[in-house]
Amino acid sequence: MKRRGRNSIQASSPSLFNIKRQASSVQDVSEILEKDPVISLRLISVAKSPVYKGYGDVKSVQVAIPRLGFKETLSIVMAISSKSLYEVKQPQFRVVLDKMWGHSLACAYACKLIAQSLFLNDPETIFLMGLIHDVGKVILLRAFAEIPQEKSIDFAAVMTAIQEAHQSIGNVLLKRWGFGDEFSRVVSLHEGANFNSQTNQEILVVHLANMLTRKMGLSFFEWDGKDLAEVSSAQLLGLSPDAIGRVEEKVKEIIKEVAHLF
Repeated sequence: MKRRGRNSIQASSPSLFNIKRQASSVQDVSEILEKDPVISLRLISVAKSPVYKGYGDVKSVQVAIPRLGFKETLSIVMAISSKSLYEVKQPQFRVVLDKMWGHSLACAYACKLIAQSLFLNDPETIFLMGLIHDVGKVILLRAFAEIPQEKSIDFAAVMTAIQEAHQSIGNVLLKRWGFGDEFSRVVSLHEGANFNSQTNQEILVVHLANMLTRKMGLSFFEWDGKDLAEVSSAQLLGLSPDAIGRVEEKVKEIIKEVAHLF
């Protein structure tokens, strides 16, 4: 996947969005995906995992797609494609980006599960929103990694600077890559300032998922010990502590089973 480079999401988008077309068949989508053997093999591996239970073995993309469904296939392929954004040669940055990848993937699945628990219309799109909500951080970290390092890096200072800039950078990137305004709004507003009853549900879902992954230890920020049900996004979404707890346990299960397959 390294050959895809930093624009892997952009490069993949035109073909992948064909998956959403109602007229697309399993054969049509298979032909698109089979052009990339790495994506094909990883998609099959995910489809074979216990998370996506089914009868019979999965040995081809044409078998994997019906098991997953078109929209689920799109989500997984986007995750596989975006993984290359988190790959750098410098060991010290690789550790940071590996952790950021784990955060983004867990946030994506948390978004999907929260959306499903609320019976929202398109959980797979919200999965993608969770997956790319921190793309600005990723690109900024990659930029730092490419600067020749003459001395040790103060990662605390770097992360503080990136935290301040990542929303505006991510917003610019998504617009350049052709994502819609709904994605830009999530990237711009997911940190959680001034939520109210008029805030889009997608933004609230991504914020809550972001906080959930922080509670799970999959974040650069320490969890403050607050009950997640008391977080403003959870209250506006109307999620109970039990519902949030079920999402957390399911995310843990999924990450354990599939994170290494991407």
